Amino acid sequence: MERKKWSKKDDKYLIQYRPKKRGDYKKLALKLGRSIEGVRNRCKNLKLENVRITSQSKRTSVKLEDRIYELLLHSKKHSIEELSNTFNVCVSKIKIALSTLQNRHILIDVIDDRIVLGKTIAPPEAVEIPMEIYHNKWIKFGVISDTHLNSKYERLDILNYAYDIFQEEGIANVLHAGNTIDGYGRFNQFDVFNIGTEDQIKYLLEKYPQRKGITTHFITADDHEGWIVQREHINIGELIELKSHKFGRDDLKHLGYIEADVLVKVGSKPTRIRVFHPGGGTAYSLSYKPQKIVESLQGGDKPDILIVGHFHKLGYFTWRNVDVLLAGCTEDQTPFMRKKHIAAHLGFYIVKAHIAPDGSVNRIIPEKISFYDKGYYANKAWTKAPAEFEKPIQWFYKW
Repeated sequence: MERKKWSKKDDKYLIQYRPKKRGDYKKLALKLGRSIEGVRNRCKNLKLENVRITSQSKRTSVKLEDRIYELLLHSKKHSIEELSNTFNVCVSKIKIALSTLQNRHILIDVIDDRIVLGKTIAPPEAVEIPMEIYHNKWIKFGVISDTHLNSKYERLDILNYAYDIFQEEGIANVLHAGNTIDGYGRFNQFDVFNIGTEDQIKYLLEKYPQRKGITTHFITADDHEGWIVQREHINIGELIELKSHKFGRDDLKHLGYIEADVLVKVGSKPTRIRVFHPGGGTAYSLSYKPQKIVESLQGGDKPDILIVGHFHKLGYFTWRNVDVLLAGCTEDQTPFMRKKHIAAHLGFYIVKAHIAPDGSVNRIIPEKISFYDKGYYANKAWTKAPAEFEKPIQWFYKW
């Protein structure tokens, strides 16, 4: 007998008139014009119950939902009534079987009262977000770092202007991410104009901006001022704060060495702002080192906001739900930085952060204020537009 391909119509016939007793395979074979063994194998592929269980052909009882699924895979749409007639069960059992398939995450669609296997997923229903958590409490603070006072490359003009802006913006607290002074060591011995620790601190207290109503909370690093710690075995941060009091200043507060957490008690748990001065050189990508810092933190030790000094870079991004700020610097590029191909990003930040009722930061506005080398400003005629722009520019392309 010539072998031919099984059609969907043949499959539907086999399912509807599936063999129930011995001899049915022969009847079906004659009806469909096929061999008895061919009918038996096709019934096996369609997972129909076997009439005669043998060692060569042993199949377990196939559940109704699986038979419906197999039918829907190989044929077009069916109404529930048609499925009921095909499988010789009541409509309620068909509905239960369809529900079982849906519970197995199989897509069942109803199109024009007919059942079909779905090929797309319906969009989810709208989720209600409690928007009041985004209208709770704002905090505002300044961010600055790597001021390197006593360096020949310090930028007191930027530093003073930063505090002028802080005062204009009504900022009461500034977070400093380390290297307030340049210190003294082998790397910078020709870059500083004050060498002794006392002289560097005195210069800092004389020149570091002091504005009414503004407190600077600073950390000390293990480089630059940290060289003094390692060489003279003194807590340079506490010494700066102590001498500032004797100098008549109460606006400089030492937070700690290398890193410190500032807790803002607004929500149900304190919001954690970490000020950090890491080590190592700048990576090929600005965000690479700060990303690795955040990745290394244990889950319960992550701050809400991380302020990173040391790299002399400006930038902002979010990583592992931590808002990361690269705090910039107020020191021009030094010979050492040029040798190492390290750029200096001059500037600082004003940060406005919204604290949710649970203490998390769910809105943040980091305002970056950038500056450039002194020659950029000296060579600009700020009061007059460049000559090339005095006449309207004609934009056209010549082919």
